[in-house]
Amino acid sequence: MYSVTKIFHVPIGHRLSKHKGLCQNYHGHNYKIEVKVSSEYLNENEMVIDFSDLKKMVSYILDNFDHALMLNSSDPSSFNIPCKVIFLGKETDPTAELLCKYLYNEICSKIFSYKDLQLDSVKVWETDDAYAEYTGG
Repeated sequence: MYSVTKIFHVPIGHRLSKHKGLCQNYHGHNYKIEVKVSSEYLNENEMVIDFSDLKKMVSYILDNFDHALMLNSSDPSSFNIPCKVIFLGKETDPTAELLCKYLYNEICSKIFSYKDLQLDSVKVWETDDAYAEYTGG
């Protein structure tokens, strides 16, 4: 099995409304996103996928998050905020774990046109030493 990984960076703000510590406050991260895809076969260019194709696919999704604020849809503070607000799901806090799953599902919907290509995992790094990962299933 061949695999490739592409790394992306995107600044996003969020607040964890259910958290009892400092994360209940508005704050942001310069997220590092790792996307790993694999295939048993190489394409006509002897690649799993061209890195530029993977970049276009994932950047199309991540551009919506760039300098946005992720909030829980039931968080009362989410009303009347003068910026781009994103909700990852109904009444869920925008944790790194749920961001992984959201991105995984979005990327899966884009790679179906690539024969024999599968999405292995999405990692979301909040800091240099802490990440969450989603592998599907």
